[in-house]
Amino acid sequence: MAEENQVRMLPGKKRGFTLIELLVVIAIIVLIVGILLPVLSQVRLYAHRTRIRDMVHQVKVSWETYLQDYRSLPPMDMREMTGVPMQILATVTTSYNRSQYYIEFGTNEWAKGEMLDFWGGRIQFALDNGSSWGDTVAYDGHVTAGPHGTVFHSVAAWSKGTRNGLGGTQDDPADDIKSW
Repeated sequence: MAEENQVRMLPGKKRGFTLIELLVVIAIIVLIVGILLPVLSQVRLYAHRTRIRDMVHQVKVSWETYLQDYRSLPPMDMREMTGVPMQILATVTTSYNRSQYYIEFGTNEWAKGEMLDFWGGRIQFALDNGSSWGDTVAYDGHVTAGPHGTVFHSVAAWSKGTRNGLGGTQDDPADDIKSW
């Protein structure tokens, strides 16, 4: 009886996959990978854009907090972002033995005194202090945000976007990541 339950193998026949079956499986795997790779790169780009959007929002909120605390913004030309304005936000001020930070930077975001986006471009901003991007009137509730025109906020921050940062020379305001 034990012999009846055993699978009989004919001489010369081996169990396994044929070459055609293996090629079909490999083709299916290649097709799935070909479909998923562009999707994964889009997801990665979306994640980077979300991270930069968070960074420019933090810069904007930090300047607005500075404005509320000191009731003014520093009277300096903001056409080019340098380390000086960002150091103002990151400076520790002591009041009754309490340290105050407006914004904290990581080593990936802060390089050579500048706050950089993922693509290596500088995060730019405009302040309602009468000297940002040609804005002539201070504290009127709007700023001139570079190529984006008038923005009805006291602070505007933006990153130059992907096309300018990935080795491209095209500066397209449509792909900028904005805080408003």
